[in-house]
Amino acid sequence: MIKKIAMMMCGLSVVTVAGAVNDPDSTGRTVKYLDAVNSAIISYYTPTSQCFQFAPSAGTQTSPITCVPLVGAGYETLPITSVGDIVVAANASYSMLSLNLLSVTNYSLTNTSASRAALIMNGVVKVSIESSMLNDPSLINPRTGQPFNGKIETSYQWFFDQRSMEGNTSFGVADKAPFEATILSRKMLTSLYGISTTRAALVFARPITVKISTTGNLLGAGNAHFFMNGRLYGD
Repeated sequence: MIKKIAMMMCGLSVVTVAGAVNDPDSTGRTVKYLDAVNSAIISYYTPTSQCFQFAPSAGTQTSPITCVPLVGAGYETLPITSVGDIVVAANASYSMLSLNLLSVTNYSLTNTSASRAALIMNGVVKVSIESSMLNDPSLINPRTGQPFNGKIETSYQWFFDQRSMEGNTSFGVADKAPFEATILSRKMLTSLYGISTTRAALVFARPITVKISTTGNLLGAGNAHFFMNGRLYGD
């Protein structure tokens, strides 16, 4: 109250702002584990490098390795590479889906020119959410102006690394890069996509397929290896 009076005396108006979390369907509900994405290794490599190599010891469980070749010159878009799919049973979650990816990134940036240059490693997580409720051609995605065609596709910034490097130098990074986001909720369906509350509820009352993939951009010849697994949570 003292702070409020002081602001009024200084000629400042006091405005009440709604809470950042304004989702009555999900607020206060218990989160539960639904399913997992199997551990996988995605290896992007250039002509001057090689796909990730791993020689496991006897009895060690290995993760599948997806090898993705790159051109290795200039600004390059990383090909979209599947991490895995999760099928959520009907009514398995009431109002939301949250994705939690546990990953380790291991990449290198190399400035092959003679002068200083800015190099970039940009990681993006792409999520496709498929539901039979989105097959109605009369439902238009306001973000694209086109029918949903059975799915909602979104992209999330995963990590971003930009470095100014001297000519003919390299830099390697090995670090954890966790990712967590609410990828679907009744609130999103109604407020972002204009779907009625009844249809939004029916989306969760039917099976949902979540397809997860990675992409990004690389500026600077090098390589990138992602060691990934993840879990999906609902309420």
